[in-house]
Amino acid sequence: HSYGEYAALHAAGALSAADFLKLSAVRGKCMAEAAATSEKGAMAAIQAKREVVAAAIAGIAGVKIANHNAPEQAVISGPAAGVEQAAKSLEAQGVRVTRLAVSGAFHTELVASAQTGLSAAIAASAISVPRYSVYSNTTGKAYPSDVAGIKSTLDGHLLNSVEFVAEIDAMHAAGVRVFVELGPKGTCANM
Repeated sequence: HSYGEYAALHAAGALSAADFLKLSAVRGKCMAEAAATSEKGAMAAIQAKREVVAAAIAGIAGVKIANHNAPEQAVISGPAAGVEQAAKSLEAQGVRVTRLAVSGAFHTELVASAQTGLSAAIAASAISVPRYSVYSNTTGKAYPSDVAGIKSTLDGHLLNSVEFVAEIDAMHAAGVRVFVELGPKGTCANM
């Protein structure tokens, strides 16, 4: 999920430990710099169907669904004022909203300045075809089976939405029945 896609690529053999750590550091640095220099961004988790969330943010400049995490949970991201406007509108409808403590509006154009440095690092990395299928958050499909396609898919990850529902559905359709979350809280497993 989101950054976890890098860990999955490493676990599947597409990234060496050195390239995984290098890309992780570059991504973190670029994202921190982008968040510090861009318009103040925010994110909020919304407990509602995607259609409800999409209707609430329609017409609010720069606000988008950054994560579709569960059939009834999405995260919106964008300019702080716009996210707050959407959050208040949804709360007025009785929808549960959790404002997230983040340094920026991730997976939006507000962090676009991070793309240049990260793209260069991805291009310079020795990426190989993974030993196991790795599914993309962005496309919801398995990564391509060629290095250029893998690099292109990974390069598009930063500014596009995390389509976690589509990814899990595609994995299930491909026969995956065991899902394991490796992380500090169990957030994804709870979704």
